[in-house]
Amino acid sequence: MVVKSLTKIFQSGNSSAVRLNKDVMEAAGFKANDPVKITVDKQNGRVIIKQDSSNKKYHDNFSDLLNQSLKEDREILDFLKDK
Repeated sequence: MVVKSLTKIFQSGNSSAVRLNKDVMEAAGFKANDPVKITVDKQNGRVIIKQDSSNKKYHDNFSDLLNQSLKEDREILDFLKDK
């Protein structure tokens, strides 16, 4: 699937930025504040934005551990919330 969008480069503080619309964000699997890697191919004028998965394993693992802990401790957490 190819999603196309017309946008502009704009000033944001001392940097420049590009706004990505909802359709582009969803098609790319991006969420606000996701880390990304940017590659510039000067020969054909392409700028490539990809998800930075270098920290993804840490975050996924943390989420799994947290969910498991919450399941295991649900009874005590429910007891404590009423205190």
